[in-house]
Amino acid sequence: MDTGFRHAIGQGARLLARTDADCLPHPGWTAAARAALTAGAGLACGRITARRDENGPAARAAFRALVATAAFFGRIRPAHRRRHGYLTPYRMHAGNNMAVTAALYEAVGGMPRRPSPTDRLFLNRVRRHTTAIVRVPGMVVENSTRRLRAYGVLGTARWYLDKGPGRQGEDPR
Repeated sequence: MDTGFRHAIGQGARLLARTDADCLPHPGWTAAARAALTAGAGLACGRITARRDENGPAARAAFRALVATAAFFGRIRPAHRRRHGYLTPYRMHAGNNMAVTAALYEAVGGMPRRPSPTDRLFLNRVRRHTTAIVRVPGMVVENSTRRLRAYGVLGTARWYLDKGPGRQGEDPR
């Protein structure tokens, strides 16, 4: 991702947006991201839901509950407290649904070049640099639940807590 963003910046891009290859942005996603950034946001993030083509209603509800639990944990996690130099409180923003200005991206050193959880590391870099972080209701992305299917709930939590994939490989397909 970092290589792609840096290439785009090198070609003159001032606004950058990203999702993952196995995610489905809703119509209007790009326009909502552009509107937020041109209105003054440095980082714009939206809502993620479970993909409808992979999951039934019960699985999508479970995914919503897991995302809410992860967001709550992120807010109470001691490492995310403002006393660590953050200018804004922690709010979970998924890298598969984000847009950022090129200026901010470069100012914070870009996306870390390492295995997951690069999204959280990037967000925390941004939180140390600016308060111009917004949640955009019109930015909705349907997220693949492949990692949940491959790792299970506890294995997925382990992955996002920097504990690695456990006995599974890095690629959860």
